[in-house]
Amino acid sequence: MAEKVKIENDSITELLGGVDPKFIDQEDFIDVIQWNLRWFNRMNTERAKKIEMILSVLNSDIFVFQEIEAGSLDDIAASLTASGRGSYKVEYGTTGGQQRIAVMWDMEWVRSKDDIRELFGKNTVTTPGGKDVFPRLPLWGYFFCKSTISNKRGFDFQLVGLHLKSQLDKGGTGEDNLQRTLSAAKLADWLMKEANNFDSDTILLGDWNEPPDAMAWESFRLLEKNNHVKFSKINDKTNFSHLYYRNRNNVGSLLDLRVVTSPFAKEMNKTGGTIQWLALGELLKKSSSAAEVRKVIEEIKTEITDHLPVLTRFGVKNR
Repeated sequence: MAEKVKIENDSITELLGGVDPKFIDQEDFIDVIQWNLRWFNRMNTERAKKIEMILSVLNSDIFVFQEIEAGSLDDIAASLTASGRGSYKVEYGTTGGQQRIAVMWDMEWVRSKDDIRELFGKNTVTTPGGKDVFPRLPLWGYFFCKSTISNKRGFDFQLVGLHLKSQLDKGGTGEDNLQRTLSAAKLADWLMKEANNFDSDTILLGDWNEPPDAMAWESFRLLEKNNHVKFSKINDKTNFSHLYYRNRNNVGSLLDLRVVTSPFAKEMNKTGGTIQWLALGELLKKSSSAAEVRKVIEEIKTEITDHLPVLTRFGVKNR
């Protein structure tokens, strides 16, 4: 198990049980972790401390967050830097109110090659009913990653952080599903027509708000069929990243997805995927009661968030 960091008067160490060491950052890889922190702001200082502890253990090169209030990660980035965990910088999207997308990266290993900015602009794509398909605009960055080999240059890649329309179908119109479908089509079109102006190595990731087999993602399945990207093959629908409790055998679904261009996907390491809290994983493996499982899930959702982090790991030695 990974080293545990104890916070006074806090049960988070026992609650999570630690992080599997295979998910903790290593110099042989560039690690990108996506994580929806559910209405995260500075007001709940105890929750912020717990999340900082987890980020310190994960020590990823790049974090992509959803549901973030602007400025609320600045203190965490400064604290991680002061503690010697890296040299972290944060950029926030401008759309989504108090539920913005944010990117945080360790400048000791990763440098931005262009200004972090949002794609497309508000109301670029709308439904017939006039709804913007991107309530939070995709947050784009172009990064250079150092190599661990002294005589190798490292590599460049594009990253797009996403938080697509939720499944709150007000009035039963079906427009939320249409928003996700149109957003996927727009992103797929951008990937094929504009992304290569910068770099063919591109990853799109975040909270998509539907599992990988949803009809809304047909644009990406078509690109995968033509060998342009990896999508279904890198998003295992039998896994879960969004926590809920319906019964002992149904405690979550995979909503936090990734699309990676095919050449870039060849460098993906198999140790990536959903980062499961060890305590919950152990409960699910055992013949634990439904009440025990439900209690732990509700505590994790309350004290941390209702999403699990998802890791995408790229090898750097052969780049």
